[in-house]
Amino acid sequence: MSFAENLKHIRKKRNITQEQLADILSVSRQAISKWESGFGFPETEKLLIISRELNVSLDYLFSERCHMVRSENTQRVSKIDTYLNCAEVFAYRSTCLKRKYGAVVVKDDVVISTGYNGAPRGFEHCSDLGVCPRIDQNMHQGEGYGICRAIHAEENALLNCSRQQTMGADLYLVSINPKDNSINESKPCPLCARLIIQAGINNVYIRVGEGAENYIVVPAKELTWVRRTDLGVISTRGENGG
Repeated sequence: MSFAENLKHIRKKRNITQEQLADILSVSRQAISKWESGFGFPETEKLLIISRELNVSLDYLFSERCHMVRSENTQRVSKIDTYLNCAEVFAYRSTCLKRKYGAVVVKDDVVISTGYNGAPRGFEHCSDLGVCPRIDQNMHQGEGYGICRAIHAEENALLNCSRQQTMGADLYLVSINPKDNSINESKPCPLCARLIIQAGINNVYIRVGEGAENYIVVPAKELTWVRRTDLGVISTRGENGG
């Protein structure tokens, strides 16, 4: 994540317009627009004002952005956010060009398995080839998995466990958009949902944005495990999901 992208992201997060930031820095709005487009950087004095007024470190402004929840003062990060942080780490290991996923299976407060989406071991990844057929054909979640090279993060995490291990466990899932490293709120696809239900997973925790406790919890049996078809609706929820 570049300085330009970080500046734009944090400005919007603080609900500050380009005009307002320009007034704060005593520059033109066009100058802010240029910085956010990657054309030049503000001088040191302006950087220090940006850091102070936006309440953000210079390290953050010039480093690649991640969404991991960090401790503040003596307050610990919650267990849920800790496991989601772990899932995010594995998402960055993904070789997918469309969406990077990381998954972690936790049982009795112990991480028992991890996974990320990528091609089977020993085969070329999309990141190696530099092309994704699903992107080329503008396909969305649930479409075109027959031409996709990747094993999904949830699948990889469950492949490393026995059902005895996954019964009663929880799965933590983080999805990252490679284009801008933003959080992509996305539930497991129907194929993964079936495996999650069959594995006896209790709940799926999904990060939906930045900051502590910014996640949703979906009971495994309420995941969408089969899609609507032209022939009608077979079922879209688990037996207890309605």
